[in-house]
Amino acid sequence: MSTLPKFISELQKEREQTNSCGHPRGVDGRFLLHFRLDSDEAIQSLGKTDDDLTAAEWFLRKDGVSEAATFSWNGIAVNLGRPRFPGEAELPLIIRLFIGVQPGSNAIGSFFEAIEFDEAKIRSTIEGEREVR
Repeated sequence: MSTLPKFISELQKEREQTNSCGHPRGVDGRFLLHFRLDSDEAIQSLGKTDDDLTAAEWFLRKDGVSEAATFSWNGIAVNLGRPRFPGEAELPLIIRLFIGVQPGSNAIGSFFEAIEFDEAKIRSTIEGEREVR
């Protein structure tokens, strides 16, 4: 799973809106913490580039980035929010507040499943609006 492109996209959106980098206990915050990245530096460096190669080069130069750290993150990221993984306590709140469904009433079992569910809802809304026109 490659979260760097999604992370950069989120940084760009958030920089425009809030000049922040997600919630510390969300995916972005946990990504920053795992790779020992500074939020302000990430916003300044990644939030203004559209060039994936430049972003990747910046990322790979950071002290907290290594093959072992990347391997570890790939195992953690896909499981964020699942039992015995970081985010387990936050997932029901995220589902209820941001996704708008009751926890346990659907197949959302991780942060990334919540993101996929939310993005599918947005796509469905956009497609429905197109059909109305």
